[in-house]
Amino acid sequence: MGFILNKKFVNKNINKGEYGLEMESLRIDKNGYLTHTKHPFGADKHIDRDFSENQIEMITDVCFSVDELYDSIKTLRSDVMNKLKNLSTGEEYLWQFSNPSYIRGENDIAIASFDAEKEKEIYREYLAKKYGKRKMLVSGIHLNFSFPDEVLKESFKSTSNTSYRDYKDIIYLELAKKLTKYSWLIVYLTASSPIMDGSFFDDNDIKKDIPPKYSSVRCSEIGYWNNFTPLLDYSSLEEYINSINSYVKRGELYSASELYYPIRLKPLGKNSLDTLAQNGVALDKIIRKYAEL
Repeated sequence: MGFILNKKFVNKNINKGEYGLEMESLRIDKNGYLTHTKHPFGADKHIDRDFSENQIEMITDVCFSVDELYDSIKTLRSDVMNKLKNLSTGEEYLWQFSNPSYIRGENDIAIASFDAEKEKEIYREYLAKKYGKRKMLVSGIHLNFSFPDEVLKESFKSTSNTSYRDYKDIIYLELAKKLTKYSWLIVYLTASSPIMDGSFFDDNDIKKDIPPKYSSVRCSEIGYWNNFTPLLDYSSLEEYINSINSYVKRGELYSASELYYPIRLKPLGKNSLDTLAQNGVALDKIIRKYAEL
């Protein structure tokens, strides 16, 4: 099943969509070392941290054009940099690259602290033990996208024997399947992070440039992947959810949050498989991180 749209409608709506970004970056000092100060942005829903206490994650609201999205992340990033510049504990900076800066051993990496939300810390301690802290410092940008309802509803008019909710889920399942299949091509054409600091591999090689064989370490075999290859079922939303849950039930994944996959489907509301089953695929009006824990 796919879109059934006339050319005039496509030309009118080709640039429409709902977009969001989640952009990760490390806080460093002037010498390029990881900082050890507490997350300085409080409970700001747009400026969070991910694995480590100094790993900033900037989260935009949903935007309705690429230009609006660019302006939103630009503003967020500027706000973060201004705050870091004027900290009472001393000036800090944002590391500009996906690959981590200098790492002075595993103890140099402080797991993010979430105060009363201890389950989040327990989950990160689990990740540290399973994958090692260094890998969790590799940062990236997550693009969130959904089609505008008017586009989906226009195409839905030409279908039969299914509900609009089911039609929408099928469209996203087919898109996710195809994008996952060809995600290697996107990496091949756009990746540009081939140099690692030696401290990522060995404490004694700090400040030594290491050129691995990858144009993207994050997407390579030594990057952000599970230690097995999950196979997901895209035949229906129910089977998609069941295929993820099967790995959780067997103990291969802590939860759906641990599924490291190029494309992941999100629901409207709290990002969980239960909510996905209840509400279907959609982009929330405020972007929520995939890793709810």
